[in-house]
Amino acid sequence: MNASRTARERVRAELAQGRIHEAELTAIEDDAVLGAIALQEAAGVDVITDGEMRRPTWADVNRHLEGFEILPGERSYPAHARLANPSEAPTVVRRITPKAEHPVGEEYSFLQAHANGRTKYTMAAPSYSRRYWSDARSTDAYADVEEFLAD
Repeated sequence: MNASRTARERVRAELAQGRIHEAELTAIEDDAVLGAIALQEAAGVDVITDGEMRRPTWADVNRHLEGFEILPGERSYPAHARLANPSEAPTVVRRITPKAEHPVGEEYSFLQAHANGRTKYTMAAPSYSRRYWSDARSTDAYADVEEFLAD
């Protein structure tokens, strides 16, 4: 694990405990993104990303959308997830709506302002969200997984 990621994880934990302010996390993330940009540009990468430095995980739907709860139990998709049976996972339990405080793509403007070439915002494909569906818990929100994915 690199020092930058370790620092961000430490600061996120301190923020969750109320020991620091959001601005301190943002400053650390800004530095990490600037480092990712510099590394990609130095390597000659054609399309620059933010290195996903502001995200706790690459598929970060819970931060951007309402309608999920962290619940124990089996996932319905993909089929092999039933075997894993995680102790807790995001599960769709209400119709999804955007969170005003964290709109999808909120990180992009910083990347675009600091990169010297083409940029892209990396996000999970909508079909990846299938893994948040539970046949046992999600049908109060949507008739089936396809309706959820279409939303």
